Amino acid sequence: MAVDESGLWVGTYGDGLFFFDGRQWRNRYLVRDTLAFSFVNAIEYRYPHLWIGTDEGIFRYNGGKWSQMFAGDSSDVYSVTTIMSTPAATYIGTERGLYRSVGDTLTEVAGFEGFPVAGLCVSDKGVIVATRQSGIFTYNKKEEIVSPEQLTLQELAGDNKNEVLAGTASREKFPDMR
Repeated sequence: MAVDESGLWVGTYGDGLFFFDGRQWRNRYLVRDTLAFSFVNAIEYRYPHLWIGTDEGIFRYNGGKWSQMFAGDSSDVYSVTTIMSTPAATYIGTERGLYRSVGDTLTEVAGFEGFPVAGLCVSDKGVIVATRQSGIFTYNKKEEIVSPEQLTLQELAGDNKNEVLAGTASREKFPDMR
């Protein structure tokens, strides 16, 4: 979900993209491809753009027009897993790596090619990039924060059958982490 100046946007996984203006729900779609928003994986809003990440790529809405974003001259489509906007740029995590958008330009971030990105956040160390299998890194220095070996599974106490918690041994690198 994301909220912009005019209402609430909700993306679903199979039923499409919806907009609520305070009075009614409307299904949103592209005229040229009515199924492009069927499976929404990520939504992010930072004025003036709404970003929609799908299995078919990244789409940006400026309040009046939709644009599909491509890196450079490529027409490659990639499955978007996460989106995060900052005042400086919008970061897009995909199954094939990390992308960064400034203005109308989308570029692949060097050093993250081929790393499926699972999550993005901002901390006092800057942008943090979590990958599916390769660890967690800072964006600027590509410093490894958590290695894959540090990600452990811990059994829950009690009678929670077959449930596990993911834990890390990263307190020494981030003692203020809460």
